[in-house]
Amino acid sequence: DVEYKNPNSSLESTTQTTSAAPTSYYKVDVVPYITGVETALSAYYRAAPSVYNRTSKGVYPVSENETVTITGFNLTDCESYIGDEYVGSTSINIGEVAKSGELTLTVNGVEALNNKNDNDASGSYKENLTGENAEYGYNRMPNGVNNNNLTDDVKFDIWEFKNVANPVNGGAEYVTMKISPATGRPGFSYANSILYFNMPAYASDQADSGNGTAAPANNTTTGDIYSQIPVGMNYGGFSHSTFCFDKNGMPYGVAMSTDTDSAGKSAFLQFFSREAPLIPSRMNQQMNYHGSINASRIEASTVEVYEREDGDYSGWMTDINRIQSIGMEASVTNNYTYIFMAYYDSLVKQVRFRWGTVGARPHDIDGTRNADNNGYNRNSVTAYGLHDIVDGNSYTGTYQAADYNGTYLRPEYPTDSLLQYGTANRNYGVQKIAATGITDAKDDYASPTDTFKAGKYVSLTIVNKDTANPVPVVAWYDEVQRKLCMAYNANPTGSNTWVTKEIDSDAGLYVKIAADKTGAIHFAYYNSAGSDLKYAYLSGLNDTEADIVMVDSFLSVGAKPTIDVVKNGTSWVPYIGYQMNGNLGTPAAAKIAYPVGSNVLAGVDNKDCFTGDWEVSVVPTKNIPKDDLINVGLHKNADGEIQNFTTTEKEDDIPNTIIQNQTLNVCSPSIVYGNKTQNPVVGYGIDTGAIEMGQKK
Repeated sequence: DVEYKNPNSSLESTTQTTSAAPTSYYKVDVVPYITGVETALSAYYRAAPSVYNRTSKGVYPVSENETVTITGFNLTDCESYIGDEYVGSTSINIGEVAKSGELTLTVNGVEALNNKNDNDASGSYKENLTGENAEYGYNRMPNGVNNNNLTDDVKFDIWEFKNVANPVNGGAEYVTMKISPATGRPGFSYANSILYFNMPAYASDQADSGNGTAAPANNTTTGDIYSQIPVGMNYGGFSHSTFCFDKNGMPYGVAMSTDTDSAGKSAFLQFFSREAPLIPSRMNQQMNYHGSINASRIEASTVEVYEREDGDYSGWMTDINRIQSIGMEASVTNNYTYIFMAYYDSLVKQVRFRWGTVGARPHDIDGTRNADNNGYNRNSVTAYGLHDIVDGNSYTGTYQAADYNGTYLRPEYPTDSLLQYGTANRNYGVQKIAATGITDAKDDYASPTDTFKAGKYVSLTIVNKDTANPVPVVAWYDEVQRKLCMAYNANPTGSNTWVTKEIDSDAGLYVKIAADKTGAIHFAYYNSAGSDLKYAYLSGLNDTEADIVMVDSFLSVGAKPTIDVVKNGTSWVPYIGYQMNGNLGTPAAAKIAYPVGSNVLAGVDNKDCFTGDWEVSVVPTKNIPKDDLINVGLHKNADGEIQNFTTTEKEDDIPNTIIQNQTLNVCSPSIVYGNKTQNPVVGYGIDTGAIEMGQKK
């Protein structure tokens, strides 16, 4: 016989039982549980949405005001919060207020289990689950494609986006973004539609009188430096370009004009100083040749060619895109700003280096009015242009400074000039780092016997920046031998001796480099064989072998990268922005990656699956990035330590000093701010022609 006993002696009731007052009535609330999160990125890979709609660490990247759909069990009458912000129920409107963080979903006060359960309850994620552990490992969500480390946690990275420059016609090309160390504001340079070059600069304080008189001199070197403003105009416009800030936040830019009149008469690579440019209504289409008050000409798009054997004159070669892949940085020493540049010269097939200074006196910051009496003629002595031909009369490589009153200064020994190239250092103003040796030019720099050959992907950084001994470091992709190379010059202003080494023997396209304050060098580049993003690290100039890892390798990723490095705590952290190319009809996208630990570890394994040692995320913009650089930047202090971005509630207000009576083809000047966080900023051109900037909240 079996005796049944009921230990509960409570009376029948419809009141919920408690320990203090037991009754026969017991209502059980079933715990809500989220099984799916659908975001705008879910459509990128419908068979396994987490391939793109989750980061490598499992976070869901979304944009402001995006609608997100939640599915799961027992979600009726639920309430969803991100942080303290209510965002809806199972249909979430991210809105503009919520910040990145965990999703809290509750039903009748009972919280969803996703963010509360133990992700290792059935064993460490590092082990393969079998038997009962595998059956009950419900808190794991491997997608079997590119990420087998995913769990059921629900967290959101919320991104905000804004347009930096809105086109009226045409669009922005060759977009570069960098962060001012002085203000923490992003700055942008780009080829602006078909006529202009824009970059950070002061706005002129000279109004347009409208009476057709000569343009007044500019002397504005105070006030706000705009994130982008037109600084130059020319018939044919500009192409390959970039800019940099010095440690004081002063901007310097360079752009290649694509105009040409004939083989021997052409436009120039043009340098733009930190002086305010002309107002656009005063600009004209001849400013690459004359009339520009804040610029000097550096390299023509044409070169004379001679026969190697007998030295007879052969003719001219012209390429309107002669100067490509320009790397440019500034270093301040004793109040002088040294400008270092490296680039690929497509005519003489070289990786070239140039240097110069911008002086300490007020008038030394002014650019040259390229007063060319003969208009287009690049060989005119009166042009003061900076060109290739080495002769004793042209001061090749010099820079004509001008006082505010318009008096031209052409010093015999231009010790405070840009691209200093006087008697004492005549051989060091233009230096060859590598050459393929295809073209024979009058300068005869090309040499087919060089150990390292040239290539059109070039980058530059500075070790010991802002010290008495800055060391330029140049990286490039050797297109002949298909390898990544690096060179440095410990005395660039007094020697043309470069120490060169190989970094990677089978990759290096689109290389970008950055140095940290310890002297370590960080490389981001593309591996064309596998369509992968790679990262290399050298602890210093004397490091004999780089640590190389794969960061991202699923499908086609890694083209057009940029890299920035910041000190966060005791670690130096590289941040890489790069392209994800479209596949199977999927639009191209921007991505961002950074390591989560202090060691140099791979971001993916040999099966293209994320390891979790790098955080890798699609940037969840609603727009389509152009086939251009995916720029990334962070705000940091003079020691390289990460800082909060600056911001203002009135960032759309343009100060009253802005130019008057103007009509621009692409955009008006703008001042752009971050969002007060330390999160990296990304910037890139989009399919509408505008420039977009994104930052996680």
